[in-house]
Amino acid sequence: MEIMMPYNLRFVSIVAAFIEEVGRCYGADNSEKKRLRLIGEEAFTFIINGIPDHEFDEQFHLKVVEQEYGLSMQFSNHGRPMDVREIPEFTIEDHEGTSDGLSLRLLQNMCDELSFRNLGRKGWELLITFRINQEHKIAHFNDTGSVREPEEESEIICRKAVAEDVPGIINLVYNTYRYSYIKDLFYDKNLLGEAIQSRKVLSVIAIAGKGRIVGHAAVFLDSDILGEAGMAMVDPRFRGGNILMAMKRTTAEELVKDHLDILIYAKTVTSHKASQAFVARYIPGLINLSVYHHASFIGISGESNSRESLIYFLTRISPAVETQIINIPAEHYDIVKTIFSDLGIPADLITNNQVQAEDESRFEINMDTEKQHASILLTIPGRYLVKSIRQETRKLQQEGIITIDFLVNTTQNQDAALDSILLQNGYFFCGLKPTPSGSWIMVYTNLLHQKFDFVNLQIFSPKAKSLCEYVQSQYLKTL
Repeated sequence: MEIMMPYNLRFVSIVAAFIEEVGRCYGADNSEKKRLRLIGEEAFTFIINGIPDHEFDEQFHLKVVEQEYGLSMQFSNHGRPMDVREIPEFTIEDHEGTSDGLSLRLLQNMCDELSFRNLGRKGWELLITFRINQEHKIAHFNDTGSVREPEEESEIICRKAVAEDVPGIINLVYNTYRYSYIKDLFYDKNLLGEAIQSRKVLSVIAIAGKGRIVGHAAVFLDSDILGEAGMAMVDPRFRGGNILMAMKRTTAEELVKDHLDILIYAKTVTSHKASQAFVARYIPGLINLSVYHHASFIGISGESNSRESLIYFLTRISPAVETQIINIPAEHYDIVKTIFSDLGIPADLITNNQVQAEDESRFEINMDTEKQHASILLTIPGRYLVKSIRQETRKLQQEGIITIDFLVNTTQNQDAALDSILLQNGYFFCGLKPTPSGSWIMVYTNLLHQKFDFVNLQIFSPKAKSLCEYVQSQYLKTL
């Protein structure tokens, strides 16, 4: 049995009555029903005390399941992550400041088992098991909590993060995104700690005067020659200063020490311009449209498309030396030449001039049903290419996929008509992105299965605006 409602303390009686009535249905006597009611009151109050008091639209879920020993109760918790939420022991001298500790102690005394389960971006779950047992009489405690004012900070210090900083980083992610951040890694202290220790992630933090982490930026190392910069965020109460730029400088200094020859890319959202300002001097190479449903970014709002789009920005720490051979369609020669020239990467651009092959066309499909996004990588260009692309596209759309990217490796000299073939199937050129091996992928996108408005994209730099206008002109050809 299950109920759902807003996270609001005024609904506490509904939660308590629901659990009591479920217990009655499964044979609980009067004393046991009282205990079940109190469990509902204390569990819901404890959870509410960790919920933010503004800009919060998640729904509370409570599920009660019959077990051999009695009842199992599953309380959803979209409040502060339990790995980092401080729950002081209850003391009578500070009964208001330690009220959460009282709720937790009372719950532990009234039930047979209590635990917390990490659900990643879906929040946490409070699990309580209840057997028919003796009654524990308690006084009802009710406290709505208070909003903490941000402390006065005299100085912000930026440095490379270590594993011990992980709880503070998770807390910052929660303050910034709640549970909507796209990377699950940042909700799991063990995985994030291992990534930092093993140097798979170069993480930089900004620390306020009292030791609280109020900013974060990182580079994910895809390989020795490619890394993704990003994960940049600042606590909503500390925005408006120079924290982002300070973290950017510190990140660059750390990269120079150990990764001088690396190519860096950053995926920035188009729902607001702040993240793009962080990489304003990078070169835009790809407008990756309608990738996933919007994250809920605390403190920032504005008109946007229902799905988030990304801009791939690129930069190098040191100038490139070797010339790369890049096979591209003649239709996009000028825009590709501009991208490589701006990046300072010497490239020998060869326009596709192959004729249709005799072999069957082959593709590699990658589908993410949660994001309703998929990609089709052309591995063997062959005959019946128009029909084959149409069939693969329809299959994905029938699976509920909204956005489809078609990927073409530039190491292969493709069919001279490939661009027009893709256009016939609703795919238009959006740019290029690098691979961990050092090659480049051309990205085409199909948006015909959705409503999309380029006007709602928020673009910061002139070069990004120019690329976006070019991509929009290609999109209009599909309509």
